Amino acid sequence: MTPTVLLISETINNRPVQPLEDLVRFAEELFPGSRAKIIIIMAGQDIQLQAKAAAEATGIDVIALEDHRLLLPNPELLSKGLYNIINEVDPLYICLTHTPRGCQTAAFLSHALQASCITNIESLKYKNNTPLFRRSIFNGKFVMDIKGHGGRTILTVVPGAFDNANEDRTPLKPGKVTVKNLPYESDESIGFIPLQLTSMDDSDNSLEEADVIVSVGMGVGKAENVDLARDVASLLKNAAVGASRIACDMGWLSHSKQIGETGKKVAPKLYMACGISGSAQHIAGIKNSQMIIAINKDPRAVIFSIADYGIVEDLTTFLPILIDKMQIG
Repeated sequence: MTPTVLLISETINNRPVQPLEDLVRFAEELFPGSRAKIIIIMAGQDIQLQAKAAAEATGIDVIALEDHRLLLPNPELLSKGLYNIINEVDPLYICLTHTPRGCQTAAFLSHALQASCITNIESLKYKNNTPLFRRSIFNGKFVMDIKGHGGRTILTVVPGAFDNANEDRTPLKPGKVTVKNLPYESDESIGFIPLQLTSMDDSDNSLEEADVIVSVGMGVGKAENVDLARDVASLLKNAAVGASRIACDMGWLSHSKQIGETGKKVAPKLYMACGISGSAQHIAGIKNSQMIIAINKDPRAVIFSIADYGIVEDLTTFLPILIDKMQIG
């Protein structure tokens, strides 16, 4: 029997958050040689045109899941809409992008379907005809290979981890588009209903346009110490301040400043990582920087493995000295 792989395309305002090709290439590596049936689901309001474009670009059948409340992210409502489709198509694997919303949806589905869930997948390999999924743990200091139990499994895939696989694939013909309406769910039965999205207006330079980025991580210690990074950036031309995911989760900077695969990918002339351990997701977001300087008091921090220059020191000690030297110069 041909296994089925279901790919969930995360959308906001009917636009994919991450390139759909990442999930497609992951599915193709999961079952090399077209040994599986792949189906894509795109959810939104009047999303048929986007579903048609995806079917034409990939050559894969797409299900357009329609509901006006799916225009903005709502993992709980989306998982309820996916439940019946999953039971209908009976996929062996359900794949989502590893983002905060993708992980929420995966958690809802895992509970509802009583299915196993493996998150944060960075690569895969086969051993004895069994797929092993690799993910980083302990801030990237170790990697773990995980084997599923063989039943229905939900997977979240790190964005960009499979963007180099099968680059020359060209669909022979467009996939078929099927439109399904979300089964009725009263607003009262859902945890929340998103009302609107508002762009954050940041006062400093855009991360994408900056020549220099000074980023802070958990090693900054507390919100007040972020000002050290701001002071360094203020003394450099066309510089911006960024952060790791955990620093944003702590509320030290807004999530619009988050750098990494679940944030923004950047390629400045100079990237200064201050108190950032170097998770695989963060490294993937900065790997195209022309020069990386890492400041961390842990000499075994993973960030040093990709840094052009490394300073083993507490950033609250080093940055004030750097600021003084820059001001004198």
